[in-house]
Amino acid sequence: MERLLKYQNSKSRKNDGQQNLFEMKKLFIVLFSICSIVTTLAQNAPKGRRLQLLFLGDKGHHKPFDRYPALQSAIGVKGMNITYTENLK
Repeated sequence: MERLLKYQNSKSRKNDGQQNLFEMKKLFIVLFSICSIVTTLAQNAPKGRRLQLLFLGDKGHHKPFDRYPALQSAIGVKGMNITYTENLK
């Protein structure tokens, strides 16, 4: 009787391991499929327009007009256009 219980326990552990392996394979296939679809869609996406930013400044102590060239050079290479103005109209 003791041998039969040991055999059944070892068999159920083996089945559990096979079940876990099967579940991991399914998960891998699903994740791989999602990644493939997202990559394909991203490659086929149309190129968008450049983003237009308005940098509203004033003559305050933080000197936004002096900071504008640094912002423009940093943001311009990332596909964004930036315009400085002090006029609210």
